[in-house]
Amino acid sequence: MLDQHLLMKLLFFAINKNNRFGFTFDISAANLLKAAQGYLSLLGQFDDGTEVVTRVINKSVAYAQQNIARVTDEQSKELEPYESLEILSTWFDKMSRNDPWLISHLIGEYVT
Repeated sequence: MLDQHLLMKLLFFAINKNNRFGFTFDISAANLLKAAQGYLSLLGQFDDGTEVVTRVINKSVAYAQQNIARVTDEQSKELEPYESLEILSTWFDKMSRNDPWLISHLIGEYVT
């Protein structure tokens, strides 16, 4: 899958098989990722050396650096510690239900 640039398939059907990591996506995010992968596959047909993609990414990053206030959400707030813990707790709960072996090994790494 990696050789064929099927990154979404690799993520969802190999690495995250049976949603072992408990990821959740809304349908618009999944559609956007699918469209991005399709675009990159199509672009790969015309831009073998990735010169075009490299230039576009460099210009995009330069624009973002120069206009950081416009490209970031100034209304965003930092999470309170209890909000962060709630998010992590919910995620670990999903992971433990989807793949008990994985969560036991993750926890075991930090407990010992």
